[in-house]
Amino acid sequence: MTAVNRLLLLVLLGTVILQPLMEEIYFRGILFCGLNSKLNPSLSAGVVTIAFVVLHPQHQLIVLTVALALGVVRVVSRSTCCCFALHLFYNLGVVLWGVR
Repeated sequence: MTAVNRLLLLVLLGTVILQPLMEEIYFRGILFCGLNSKLNPSLSAGVVTIAFVVLHPQHQLIVLTVALALGVVRVVSRSTCCCFALHLFYNLGVVLWGVR
Protein backbone atom coordinates (compact mmCIF):
# COMPACT_ATOMS: atom_id res chain seq x y z
CA MET A 1 0.00 0.00 0.00
CA THR A 2 1.48 3.34 -1.03
CA ALA A 3 1.75 6.34 1.26
CA VAL A 4 -0.96 8.13 -0.70
CA ASN A 5 -3.33 5.18 -0.30
CA ARG A 6 -2.63 5.03 3.44
CA LEU A 7 -3.26 8.76 3.76
CA LEU A 8 -6.53 8.45 1.84
CA LEU A 9 -7.58 5.56 4.06
CA LEU A 10 -6.83 7.60 7.20
CA VAL A 11 -8.76 10.60 5.85
CA LEU A 12 -11.71 8.37 5.02
CA LEU A 13 -11.63 6.68 8.40
CA GLY A 14 -11.27 9.92 10.36
CA THR A 15 -13.35 12.35 8.34
CA VAL A 16 -16.01 10.08 6.94
CA ILE A 17 -16.57 7.62 9.80
CA LEU A 18 -15.09 8.68 13.16
CA GLN A 19 -15.84 12.40 13.04
CA PRO A 20 -19.54 11.99 12.15
CA LEU A 21 -19.90 9.16 14.67
CA MET A 22 -18.45 11.17 17.56
CA GLU A 23 -20.29 14.38 16.64
CA GLU A 24 -23.64 12.64 16.26
CA ILE A 25 -23.25 10.70 19.51
CA TYR A 26 -22.59 13.97 21.30
CA PHE A 27 -24.82 16.49 19.52
CA ARG A 28 -27.86 14.53 18.37
CA GLY A 29 -27.45 11.81 21.00
CA ILE A 30 -26.34 13.10 24.40
CA LEU A 31 -26.99 16.84 24.03
CA PHE A 32 -30.30 16.51 22.18
CA CYS A 33 -31.65 13.91 24.62
CA GLY A 34 -30.62 15.98 27.62
CA LEU A 35 -32.30 19.09 26.27
CA ASN A 36 -35.31 17.14 25.01
CA SER A 37 -36.04 15.96 28.56
CA LYS A 38 -36.60 19.62 29.51
CA LEU A 39 -37.66 21.29 26.23
CA ASN A 40 -39.78 20.33 23.24
CA PRO A 41 -38.04 18.46 20.39
CA SER A 42 -37.98 21.40 17.97
CA LEU A 43 -36.41 23.76 20.49
CA SER A 44 -33.92 21.08 21.52
CA ALA A 45 -32.94 20.55 17.88
CA GLY A 46 -32.58 24.32 17.45
CA VAL A 47 -30.22 24.66 20.40
CA VAL A 48 -28.16 21.68 19.22
CA THR A 49 -28.02 23.14 15.71
CA ILE A 50 -26.72 26.47 17.01
CA ALA A 51 -24.08 24.72 19.13
CA PHE A 52 -23.02 22.58 16.17
CA VAL A 53 -22.68 25.61 13.88
CA VAL A 54 -20.77 27.66 16.46
CA LEU A 55 -18.24 24.84 16.81
CA HIS A 56 -17.66 24.78 13.02
CA PRO A 57 -16.65 28.43 12.45
CA GLN A 58 -14.71 27.81 9.24
CA HIS A 59 -17.82 26.77 7.27
CA GLN A 60 -20.78 28.16 9.20
CA LEU A 61 -23.14 28.83 6.28
CA ILE A 62 -22.79 25.37 4.76
CA VAL A 63 -22.75 23.69 8.17
CA LEU A 64 -25.94 25.54 9.11
CA THR A 65 -27.79 23.86 6.26
CA VAL A 66 -26.46 20.43 7.17
CA ALA A 67 -27.12 20.97 10.89
CA LEU A 68 -30.72 22.01 10.20
CA ALA A 69 -31.23 18.88 8.11
CA LEU A 70 -29.68 16.74 10.85
CA GLY A 71 -31.96 18.36 13.43
CA VAL A 72 -35.05 17.65 11.35
CA VAL A 73 -33.94 14.06 10.79
CA ARG A 74 -33.35 13.63 14.55
CA VAL A 75 -36.81 14.94 15.48
CA VAL A 76 -38.69 13.08 12.73
CA SER A 77 -36.86 9.75 12.88
CA ARG A 78 -36.14 9.80 16.64
CA SER A 79 -32.85 8.17 15.70
CA THR A 80 -29.24 9.22 16.14
CA CYS A 81 -28.28 6.44 13.70
CA CYS A 82 -30.13 8.17 10.86
CA CYS A 83 -28.26 11.38 11.66
CA PHE A 84 -24.97 9.50 11.65
CA ALA A 85 -25.73 8.00 8.22
CA LEU A 86 -26.66 11.41 6.77
CA HIS A 87 -23.57 13.04 8.29
CA LEU A 88 -21.35 10.20 7.01
CA PHE A 89 -22.64 10.58 3.45
CA TYR A 90 -22.30 14.36 3.59
CA ASN A 91 -18.66 14.09 4.72
CA LEU A 92 -17.99 11.41 2.10
CA GLY A 93 -19.28 13.79 -0.56
CA VAL A 94 -17.05 16.58 0.74
CA VAL A 95 -14.00 14.29 0.70
CA LEU A 96 -14.75 12.94 -2.77
CA TRP A 97 -15.39 16.44 -4.12
CA GLY A 98 -11.98 17.52 -2.76
CA VAL A 99 -10.16 14.50 -4.21
CA ARG A 100 -11.27 15.12 -7.79
